[in-house]
Amino acid sequence: MPYEQMGWLCWHCLVERRQQPRRRDVLLRVFHALFAGLEGVGLNAHECAVTLEWLTEDPALEGSKPWTADPLDNTLVRLRTSVADQRQTTWLSAQTAHTIVAVLQEAPASPATTAQDAHTLAALVQHLAEWATNPAAVPSSPYGTGWRYRRQLLSLTCHPTVLSRQGGPFHLFQCRVSATGQLVETD
Repeated sequence: MPYEQMGWLCWHCLVERRQQPRRRDVLLRVFHALFAGLEGVGLNAHECAVTLEWLTEDPALEGSKPWTADPLDNTLVRLRTSVADQRQTTWLSAQTAHTIVAVLQEAPASPATTAQDAHTLAALVQHLAEWATNPAAVPSSPYGTGWRYRRQLLSLTCHPTVLSRQGGPFHLFQCRVSATGQLVETD
């Protein structure tokens, strides 16, 4: 099993992250899928809408180097269709996910992108590069090339990120219970 056992999830992680995703929630879906070694990333209609908005808010992104090397025009059509049809899952290939991340990395600052979104994007970019280059020289014999290898690289990163400090692919919101018994999000 590629992930650590989790005891419980707060309401945001269980429901809101999928029904009202923020930009960093979409980035976390990409991170989790690529960490697990899936051949693609499954996004629901809400996540497709967030991704579509982010990719189209600045028309200059279409001229970026990653977009030119691997055009996302057909992906935009698929995202629009998924939003219009309210599809439960739209699969994007791992290569398309890598291209989207590279394009978003080049996106100029936007009022819709929070500091936490930017930190999550930077962490994702860093870890994708580490997984590709193996700067910690993790041997393949005990870890292979799958999620165990990626988890080991996360733990050995020279520059811990919001993703690696969480002990793996989970970026759970730390919630505490208030005096009235309500969950209080503290991310």
